[in-house]
Amino acid sequence: MKNVTPVDPLWLGSIAMESNLLKIGKTLDMPRPNYDAEQDVINCFVTTKYGDRNWMINPVKVRMSDALWKNPETCANQTDDCYRWFARSLLEGKVIDKLRPLYKVLDDDVAIITKRKADHKVISLVSALSSAKIDSLSSLRKHWKNIDSKFLLNEVMSWINHDSRKEAKQLWISTVQEQTLL
Repeated sequence: MKNVTPVDPLWLGSIAMESNLLKIGKTLDMPRPNYDAEQDVINCFVTTKYGDRNWMINPVKVRMSDALWKNPETCANQTDDCYRWFARSLLEGKVIDKLRPLYKVLDDDVAIITKRKADHKVISLVSALSSAKIDSLSSLRKHWKNIDSKFLLNEVMSWINHDSRKEAKQLWISTVQEQTLL
């Protein structure tokens, strides 16, 4: 027994992340996916199995886009979830701090984006991000700079209450201009 090293089950997922020993499963609703500003990604927790005997171990935090595309079990129904969570984080002001005041003048709760509610403005916003394959600030900046500086303007304005649209539009335009200079 003197050569036995205690292993914390929490270590297994992070140690085996890039190996064939870890099998990533379905994305979990809790803890909720979130935007990580330092890494500029949407992260989520997934079920995991370890080793050739498929031992269930604690959930592991991974990049959501990796979890959705690498796992055929989840891919069929949730491929747009990384865009949904990015859209929600953008409207909450978690992606660009300067846009945080927009959150106070929204017509609806942004939670409807990730609850997969069939609302026109949800579909419009998520579809725009999905078709441009934008789920990070760096890809959004690149799109604004190289393709369309007005990208998402109409989609975001549809979320703003009518009385605040003029100020919100000015804030959005000035923020996009700043972001394209970075």
